[in-house]
Amino acid sequence: MADVLYAENTYYGLSRGTHRIVLIPPEALLPTEHFIEERVLLVAHEIISEGFWLEPIMVERDSWVIMDGHHRREFARRHSLRVVPCVMLDYSQVELHSRQAGVHVTAEDIIARGIQRRPYPPKTTRHVLSTRVEVECKYELGGCSECGCRTAPGHALRSVGA
Repeated sequence: MADVLYAENTYYGLSRGTHRIVLIPPEALLPTEHFIEERVLLVAHEIISEGFWLEPIMVERDSWVIMDGHHRREFARRHSLRVVPCVMLDYSQVELHSRQAGVHVTAEDIIARGIQRRPYPPKTTRHVLSTRVEVECKYELGGCSECGCRTAPGHALRSVGA
């Protein structure tokens, strides 16, 4: 696996457990679904308009498959962001649903397809957190954590107080 950097931001679950936002290169994350081009453009507009990355990508902690955030990952790849904010989870923490009639999905199948690079069609799966989670995730798009430049390709996001 790629190197993992830890930010100071955290998210808090109802169980009072604390989990770190983990900064991971987008190329290291394994997609489990294809993306929709129009949705990538919409996500890009939202992130760029805000000037901040506000929602972490949900990632399965052992395999690094994407549970939720395929369009955000694609935005990051296209904009050459070095890392993206992620929340590392396991399948005991999410409810898994199929969005496609007649398609049965399991955690094992999703992980296998991600590892084997055989993603489902867009919007096949839905991962919902089992408990309400408040997320503190605010990474400035316009300021690189290395040199302060305006989102230079290959540079990192800077964490700011949420």
